[in-house]
Amino acid sequence: MKKENYKYALKIIAIFFLSIISSGNIFAQLKGNGLKTAIVNYNYSIDGKSMEMVLYYSDYGNIQCFKYDVEGLPYATIVTKDSIIEINYGIQAYRKYAKSPLDINFNYLTPAVIKKFDIKSPGTVDFMDKSCTIFNAKFKNEEISEMLVWVFKGVELRRQIIYNDKTKTDLIATYLEENPEISEHTFIVPGGFQRYK
Repeated sequence: MKKENYKYALKIIAIFFLSIISSGNIFAQLKGNGLKTAIVNYNYSIDGKSMEMVLYYSDYGNIQCFKYDVEGLPYATIVTKDSIIEINYGIQAYRKYAKSPLDINFNYLTPAVIKKFDIKSPGTVDFMDKSCTIFNAKFKNEEISEMLVWVFKGVELRRQIIYNDKTKTDLIATYLEENPEISEHTFIVPGGFQRYK
């Protein structure tokens, strides 16, 4: 893989480490008004490039699977309560990462988390004809400066990450299906795939 393509792929993987930011793992609070399952199509722009992605969202966000292509090769990233699995269909292998220590659930914000990430909510806005709550979080690390997230019933419809070098990534929903049936096989590593570091 070319160096520039490798960097591009790493940024894509990084966004999935942040996917737990808006959907967390404490979703009991949402069972009254959140979406149990959803399928979301996104347009994802990064470093001047654009790609299409699909999110399969289940168990009120406790398990998610993103499917996408990188330079023509199919990938999936499965986010669960305690791990993130990157599946590379091109070489029939997968990597498993421990869950990121960064764990913000915008549906269940504690005073400590709000203070740590200087989280503010400017209010609600209509996006895709849905009333979304907007959140803004600030980060103190070497790469990410801040993030804006639009959340509808526990599902994010947009996520914009602003880096310290002023570049941005933007994940924008183009289609949302609420509470569809989703096969449990969607969230399982395919048979015959090898784990690699």
